[in-house]
Amino acid sequence: MAQKTVVVFAHLPGETSALAAGELTLTEEGSRLKASSFIYGTRYITRKAALEVDPVALQFKTKGREPGEVIVPKNSLERFGAIADGAPDAWGRRVIEAELQAAPNSLPESEYLIRAGTNRVGALDVRPERESQPITSPTLAVNSLEEMADAARRLDSGERISKSILRLLLPGGSMGGARPKAVIEHKDALWLAKFPAATDGFNIPRVEYATLLLAKKCGLTVPDVEIIQLNAKNDVMLIRRFDRTKKENGYARQHYVSALTLLAKHESESINSSYVEIVAAFRRYGDPARIKGDSKELFARMVFNILCNNNDDHLKNHGFVWNGKGFELSPLFDVVPKPEAVGNKVLHLSIGEQGRTATLDNALSKHAAFNLNLKAAVEVIEQMAAKTEKWPQFMEEHGVSAKDIDALRMAFAEPSRIGLREVGKSPRKRIRV
Repeated sequence: MAQKTVVVFAHLPGETSALAAGELTLTEEGSRLKASSFIYGTRYITRKAALEVDPVALQFKTKGREPGEVIVPKNSLERFGAIADGAPDAWGRRVIEAELQAAPNSLPESEYLIRAGTNRVGALDVRPERESQPITSPTLAVNSLEEMADAARRLDSGERISKSILRLLLPGGSMGGARPKAVIEHKDALWLAKFPAATDGFNIPRVEYATLLLAKKCGLTVPDVEIIQLNAKNDVMLIRRFDRTKKENGYARQHYVSALTLLAKHESESINSSYVEIVAAFRRYGDPARIKGDSKELFARMVFNILCNNNDDHLKNHGFVWNGKGFELSPLFDVVPKPEAVGNKVLHLSIGEQGRTATLDNALSKHAAFNLNLKAAVEVIEQMAAKTEKWPQFMEEHGVSAKDIDALRMAFAEPSRIGLREVGKSPRKRIRV
């Protein structure tokens, strides 16, 4: 067992360069992370605009911290959630391992954290020393997408590729998920490019693009998205990064945490968690001015996930960004309908009194937890159902093939068959608003 100390840097709001926030010590046994501890830099926490690295475990504004105080994660976790949010995702780890010619999941966590580089999600960075320069990777433009897609395909297929080609994929390794991806610069902004995967059963980039636009039509907050058709068989979806803002001398970063971090849970506990828990944590850490509206949107996102059977709705796929006064719900991301032949569908997270059962009446059963009275909750459900009713035509209008639309019929459910009738029978007219 060995200990490795690294330095966590934070980009303060509006700044394009980072300050050392403190030291992170990792206790590692080979590739296994056993424990973590953190010490804030005394000069860092005196800054008025200093960010709390982790709003749950590393508070210093609302909870006094003594200089040099050693802080450990909440709930006996082995890592701090907000730092883990910026660690490489499954795809990013594959890219790093290919670069180092290492076996899958063989590196110590400190190595993955450092090599995630400056394109990681959010405002944090991890470097070996206080004097270390940030690890940057080339950020390419749209005209490199075909070359990048080919590199992603080759890596995804298990081919060994040269470092000169691998460099195309190094940015974007901590953006969540196992799908091939990279970061590009486009229209004076950073975008995440999401490529096809060898195991895709349908054109996932095109379907995700259309699904996010459908979510936007339903009134949900969605980043800008574009679709790039490389050839007759391959599309690439671009989604604009909401955690970066272009400045004259670089990009300012917005602090980001996942719902997993706000709940101080291990990833294995996500399956036993709920939307109600997320909204409860948000009420504690969120910007007070945003709690009512964002709670309603989280309810609407839950309903949308039910309607399109997006059951990849785990805690890491719900995010929050710091706005200077508190956290607010991040724009929507990672929404892909999942065709399933089974009769009774379930989401990853628990929805209501019937647990994970993906029905609209189950969503309605916990409406009060989202600061919605019964009438308002019914209106959200009915509006979402009405706006998604003609989803096949919407998909077709946005380039989804007839074959893929046919496959998606096993994902999108007829609202009346998943509880809309029961929702309509609710006594909402007796509810005073």
